Amino acid sequence: MARLVSIKIDLSKIDKARIYESQKTGAKYLDITGILTDTPDQYENNGFVKQNTTKEERESGLKMPIIGNFKLLKILDQPGQSAPAQPIQREINPITPDDLPF
Repeated sequence: MARLVSIKIDLSKIDKARIYESQKTGAKYLDITGILTDTPDQYENNGFVKQNTTKEERESGLKMPIIGNFKLLKILDQPGQSAPAQPIQREINPITPDDLPF
């Protein structure tokens, strides 16, 4: 089942030292984790986003700040509930010579 998710990240809260560069492509990456909560918060967010930590950092008790949040917008595909593709139908009103203003 696929879900559409809207994510907002506060760039000022990112630990820039954790941004790394791919040796192969040169692209820059940031590892993040989304935590899905059981109930939406007061702003209807379904979860929050934090930067990843290493196993050693987690074991030492390091907690990264929340850098963003996300909302589940809609389910894109539900098993057993496939909607048939239906063409868009438009009503066409033909213009007759009597309808013309001249």
